[in-house]
Amino acid sequence: MFSRCALPLLLAVLIGPIFAEEAGPLPPAPPPDWTVKVQPVPGGDAPHALAGFPDGSALLVFRGRADGGVRDIQVANRQDGHWSDPRTLVPDGWKPAEAPLAAPALAIRGSRAAAAWYTVVDNRARIQLSLSSDAGRIWQIPLCVNEEKPAPVVAVVVLRDESEIVCWEEGPRLLLRRISPQDVFGPLTPVADLPQALDSVRLTVLTDQDENAPTELLLSYVAGGRPASLVVALPSAKKLADEDNTCECARYAPTASGFALKGTVVSLDAAAGIVVARHEEIPGVMKAMTMPFKAVPAVLKTLAPGREFFGRMEEHDNEWWLSDVRLIAGSDGK
Repeated sequence: MFSRCALPLLLAVLIGPIFAEEAGPLPPAPPPDWTVKVQPVPGGDAPHALAGFPDGSALLVFRGRADGGVRDIQVANRQDGHWSDPRTLVPDGWKPAEAPLAAPALAIRGSRAAAAWYTVVDNRARIQLSLSSDAGRIWQIPLCVNEEKPAPVVAVVVLRDESEIVCWEEGPRLLLRRISPQDVFGPLTPVADLPQALDSVRLTVLTDQDENAPTELLLSYVAGGRPASLVVALPSAKKLADEDNTCECARYAPTASGFALKGTVVSLDAAAGIVVARHEEIPGVMKAMTMPFKAVPAVLKTLAPGREFFGRMEEHDNEWWLSDVRLIAGSDGK
C-alpha cells in the first residue's frame, strides 16, 4: 500500500511526462523589429578603439599597416553614415618585428577627443597622447607622457575641466598621470603594484560634476589573467585649476561648461526669453542649424536680429541655454 505522501509523488512521475509531451516545443519567436546593417569599418581587423559623439558621428583610431611594416596610428571619422579615408595621426615610423596586439586608447568629452598609444620613436618606447578639440579632425602634436620604459597597454579619460588622465604600466607598477588643459604634466602617481604583466586597463569617470568635490575614477585592469578594480580620488577641479595656474595670467575657469559656438541671431522673443539663432556646426555635438535658445534678460538685451556672435550653449532640463555672448564687430544686422 502506498502512503498518502507517496501517492502524489507517484502521480507526478507518471503524469509529468504526459503534460510535457502535450506542451511540445515552443513556437519560434517572431523576428525583431530592427535590421542589422553590415558596413565595413576601416581598420576593424586591427587593434582599434571606437567612440561615438552626441551628434551621431564617430571616431576610430587604429594601428595601420603601411608598406615596409610601419604601424603608425591611423584615424577615421564617420559622418552621415560614411567613413572618411583613414589618415595618419602622427608619423611615428615604428616598425615592430611582430604585429602589436595592444590597441590605442580613445576618450571623448563633448567635441574634445584624446588618443593615447604605445610606440617606439628613435629606439625609445613611448606612451603618446594627442588631443583634438574638433571631434578628431585636427590633432595636436603628441606629448610623451612616460618617463622610463613603458609597457604597451594604455588607457585615457577626459575630465570635465578638459584635462586628461593617462594610465599605463611602467616597471612593476601601474601609473597615472594628469595632463592639464595647458599641457602641463602632473606627477607620476603609482596606483597599484603588478606582480605580472598588464593584460588590459580601463578608466571610467565616476564623478566630476561638482568643481568643489573630489573627482573619482574607476580603474579596472587585468594583470596575469587576474582582474582587479579600484576607485581613484583626485583633488577637486577647483583645486586642480589653482595648481595649474603657475603664472600671473588669468586663472583657468573649470566651470566653463557647455559648448562654444558661432551664430547669427534670427529673431528674439524677450517676453518668452527666447532667441532663435542660426549657428555653425559644432563638431561631434550638433550639425549647423537654426534653433531656439533660452537666455536670461541680460543676454537678450545685447542681441538683435542679424547680429553675429560667439557664445556658449548648454542643456538644462531638455532646453538649450545661450550664455557668455560676445558680439562680433562689424555685424550690424543690416
